[in-house]
Amino acid sequence: LEGLVGLREAKAHCRLLRDAVALEKERGDDPKLKSLSLVLTGSPGTGKTAFALLYARLLGELEVLPSGRVVRVTGAQLQDGGVEALEEVLKGFDEPGEGGLQVGDVVEARREGTW
Repeated sequence: LEGLVGLREAKAHCRLLRDAVALEKERGDDPKLKSLSLVLTGSPGTGKTAFALLYARLLGELEVLPSGRVVRVTGAQLQDGGVEALEEVLKGFDEPGEGGLQVGDVVEARREGTW
């Protein structure tokens, strides 16, 4: 992560997360009970997907999510299925003990005057 150009705020978030998880473990708290969700926005080519994959690796290293469990969802995959297709992808992550990270590469499309 530190080798990526830019992403100052994302890198700072990861450093703070690492420190917060260490502190929670030291106190005897379970860091898995916290929401670790992020929404990454930006123009194409700014490192959102690369960061998300590195974030998944970090969460695995911190043992707050199973290591290596990443599902990448693209706009093309959801185009025909819409919300129902996304709900189907997300269902598997609602099961207790089945944590994971979804990486969504979604290109917004304007259809009939709405986003």
